[in-house]
Amino acid sequence: MSVWLGAGGSVFCGKRKEGLGRGLIAASDATKTVVAEPILDYVFTEHALRELRRRGLDQQDTDEVLTKPGQRFDVRPGRVVLQSKMRRDRSEYLLRVFVDIDRSPAEVVTSYQTSKVDKYWRDDS
Repeated sequence: MSVWLGAGGSVFCGKRKEGLGRGLIAASDATKTVVAEPILDYVFTEHALRELRRRGLDQQDTDEVLTKPGQRFDVRPGRVVLQSKMRRDRSEYLLRVFVDIDRSPAEVVTSYQTSKVDKYWRDDS
């Protein structure tokens, strides 16, 4: 039996059915560990690169979230947010990356870090 998380935070059990959306997050039934689907084929928009520089973010950290995300959710049809918990100077924060997945390659729209982990992290275990 499989367990997965829908875009609205709903947990589904059983066989995954077609048409439930791209933002599904697989989870192990035994451990409740959430494994988000990575995005491997992507490009950065000019806006995303400008915002990375303005916010002082490292593109390498954004690449890591895209290829090894902690969580993935649908924002709207064609757009997802991938996020991972990060640590810096004993502080925990989220790095959130917004991606348009309705094109090939996918386009990174923007990325930002936030200390509001409790607001955005969905802990369904």
